[in-house]
Amino acid sequence: MKLWPTLGVAFLLIAAWGTSMRLSWSLGRENARNEAQASALKSTVDNLNIISTRVQDMQQVLAQLRVENQQRKSGRRGQT
Repeated sequence: MKLWPTLGVAFLLIAAWGTSMRLSWSLGRENARNEAQASALKSTVDNLNIISTRVQDMQQVLAQLRVENQQRKSGRRGQT
């Protein structure tokens, strides 16, 4: 008669172990997915930082060209 409770406990232990393995596998997949997304986001941030730096460089060049253009216009007015 003690066989059935022992088998029941063994079944519950095996079921719990199987659930634990599935959960571990699922969490591992989720972790890998999150790491891939984090890597993609980091790459995007790096690209945006590069673009932002280039835009700032272009703004500085445009500001310098405006100054030079203004100086040329002022020089022409003085000659006429």
